[in-house]
Amino acid sequence: MRGLGVIIFCMLFFSCAGKPPENIGLHNEQLTDCPNSPNCVASQTKDADHSILPFEYKGEKKMAFIKLKKVIASLDNMTLVTENDQYLHFECKSAIMGFVDDLEFYFSDETPG
Repeated sequence: MRGLGVIIFCMLFFSCAGKPPENIGLHNEQLTDCPNSPNCVASQTKDADHSILPFEYKGEKKMAFIKLKKVIASLDNMTLVTENDQYLHFECKSAIMGFVDDLEFYFSDETPG
């Protein structure tokens, strides 16, 4: 059965804030929460200043995962850092200043109600 799924999304922009947190990644089905700086958004945070809605997709999770990975990897200056069955972590290096930003995607097993 094809259902509607969600991709839990966290985009961490640490280029101005220095290096990313050491605990970046997936921990107990949660992405690392945003720091207090304004250059971060996440769909799992309860902090309204950093909150965004998760991306939705139709169809099978595996196919959505493969398509998203392919699209992001095809963009300039993107490097896949970590991948498992439910998680992608990319680094994006800005073309002019060389800042590195982190982009994370978590494909939750939960589906919207």
